[in-house]
Amino acid sequence: EVWMDEILSVRLVEALRSPFGVFTDIHSDNNHYLNSLWLWVVGSPAPGWMMRLPTLVLGVALVVLAYRVTRSRGRTEAAVTAALFAVSYPLIHYSSEARGYGYLVLFTLAAYGAFRRWTSAGGARAGAVYAVSSAFAFLAHLGFATVFAALVLWSVLEVIDSREDRARVAWSHAGVHLLPAVTLLALYFIDIRYMSAAGGFARLGPLESLAGAAGLVTGVAPGAVGLLVAVCAWAAIAFGVRSRYHENRNETVFLVAAIAFSFVSGALPGYGYPRYYLTALLFSLLFLGHAAALAIATERWKVLGISLLVMVGAINLTQTLRFVSVGRGMYREATQYMA
Repeated sequence: EVWMDEILSVRLVEALRSPFGVFTDIHSDNNHYLNSLWLWVVGSPAPGWMMRLPTLVLGVALVVLAYRVTRSRGRTEAAVTAALFAVSYPLIHYSSEARGYGYLVLFTLAAYGAFRRWTSAGGARAGAVYAVSSAFAFLAHLGFATVFAALVLWSVLEVIDSREDRARVAWSHAGVHLLPAVTLLALYFIDIRYMSAAGGFARLGPLESLAGAAGLVTGVAPGAVGLLVAVCAWAAIAFGVRSRYHENRNETVFLVAAIAFSFVSGALPGYGYPRYYLTALLFSLLFLGHAAALAIATERWKVLGISLLVMVGAINLTQTLRFVSVGRGMYREATQYMA
């Protein structure tokens, strides 16, 4: 059954008379617009599986999209990256929850893929897909703001590097960012400026919060083994950053900035929950998939690359099996904490 923040999300929309109230009448940080609209449509009598159906579908689509976004880099890298997305415990967890995070990760990856196509080949279609995906990402969750800031940075670098008329290039970049920027501005005036916190905050220090964020690649697995695999994974990610930087500096700067901006904002006091780092996890897995694919393609590093993938996958799947066996909520512990 739905529980905790899912229940709060349902309660927020129960009293609304129209779907427009999702934007104008609920001023809570637990109001994730697209998710709230779906909950308003199905209503509180709906079973839990129906409330979670969109995030489940989008979670499956995310794996397919991960393959398509990386397909241009070769089948091996696309398959490895899609596999990493498929077994990632945090992505599985939040793709089975009636909240906005499942929407967020799908539209974030779609926006990145479309913007990359637009910067490399141009075209109205790619620009339109980027603009719409970014707008929907903001409607999914305001955590997309860190990714949008990194995308704007990418645009600035492209304008600086342009050998053509910089003014024209700058206007074209401003044009594709217009819809998401207007979406964010509209949300600010009708909701964000009135927004208040709906629930509790994580009582974690910045270092503890960032350590948890780094551990997302292994599903925040406890123990020495989980720590060791996470360290190895981040060493591979660093290698992936270096390799990608030599291929495409501006795109790599965007990816690193998106991770860094997410880490910085997520480590603010009260925001230490793992879900605030999901966009950073997406782009970290892209680097990890790239590094692993390079290792597999090199005879010297093949065994090491495969071993790392097996360990990352095994730990994530172990966390997922624990999640399935225990269930979403530890109800007794939760009610004791709230009491």
